[in-house]
Amino acid sequence: MRYTLYGHGEGVRAHCTSPVWVSYRDQSVTDASLSARRLGVCPPLALKTALSLAPGITAIEESESQVRPMRAVWKFLYRFSPWLQTVDWDGFYLQLSGADAPLQELRRILAKLDGHLSAEQRFRAGFAETPFLSRLLVEWSRLGVRIPGAAYRQFGRQQVIVSPRLTGACEGWWLAMPITPFWLIPAPLREQLLTLGIHTLGELRAFSPTQLRRRFGKQSSLWLRSLDVQDREPLMRNYPSSRRAAAFQTCAGDALPPSQIPALLERLANELCSDLAQDGQGALRLSLRWTREDGTSDVFFRQTKHPVARSDFLVVQISPACQQIVAPITDLVLTAEDLRPLPTQQLAFAIVDDILTEVDVRKRDEIPRVLHQINHKIPGAIRVGAVPSYRELRHHMATHFRA
Repeated sequence: MRYTLYGHGEGVRAHCTSPVWVSYRDQSVTDASLSARRLGVCPPLALKTALSLAPGITAIEESESQVRPMRAVWKFLYRFSPWLQTVDWDGFYLQLSGADAPLQELRRILAKLDGHLSAEQRFRAGFAETPFLSRLLVEWSRLGVRIPGAAYRQFGRQQVIVSPRLTGACEGWWLAMPITPFWLIPAPLREQLLTLGIHTLGELRAFSPTQLRRRFGKQSSLWLRSLDVQDREPLMRNYPSSRRAAAFQTCAGDALPPSQIPALLERLANELCSDLAQDGQGALRLSLRWTREDGTSDVFFRQTKHPVARSDFLVVQISPACQQIVAPITDLVLTAEDLRPLPTQQLAFAIVDDILTEVDVRKRDEIPRVLHQINHKIPGAIRVGAVPSYRELRHHMATHFRA
């Protein structure tokens, strides 16, 4: 059986020599050191609020080229198990195998983790039967209340909460978790659930699925499906992150002028995206590295919100690097990292003028809804199908009155 360790880091999204610091993005705090958290500064505060709470605090804006402490942590964890899933830049899922819960191995991993972190960094971890339950322990503990039946341990600076089921408590312990920290439901919708009298996950599971769907739509089905906890919940392994690259190198003694870089970049992008399309993957991180005639090199990074697999979009993302290349170069390497599966989309096709044409499924699905709304206001105003002729209507009326 596989047991899952979920860890969420504090003070791991950036590296700073100052003990009191915060990292931010879009004027919102994303992480803070342990000393800053003791002063009340923690995500998701606004940056202005954080600076007012702790005057003199060091603010670090997150960038793609900055030092990421989590790289060393992921590399360390991968030595213990290949079943590793990274979560953004501050978390991970790690699965450990064993007939019984491998608590001794868990102790050894967390104790050695201190050597890869500074004094202002630590992890809050949950150890449970499935990935969902391991994260649930961490989120529940943020309320500041003790989870009934759970075991609390601290190894070095790392805090870990062991599932009540692994300590001998009864099953179904997670149904008592309050709805407030349930991360799969947006905060405004949690408030609406509280007004309906739903305060715990158990009450949410027992509530009428029909009423939930009527009020919250299809997303309520996803909430209920996540509560169907199974011991064999799969883990999405994404470490080590695979990468793809397309490279160009000039002959000895030759150099490529900057004016030819855009055309070469398009060719490399087509080659790279062709490989990504075959694997059904897209890249969340792009980089372009070049070497000048004097042997010096430079690199340009770009992080995207969605997986990139189209060459035209890739060229747009990486094209600002062309402005930085002002001298002839000897080689150019375009790399795609942090690969993720592309989202699937169901398509519908129709034959129009002997040509296979894609049908917009969303527009097709809108027809029944529009018909229902109109016919609800004006019964029988619109009908789907062939329109009866005058003779057919007359025959229908005559038959109806005769009956």
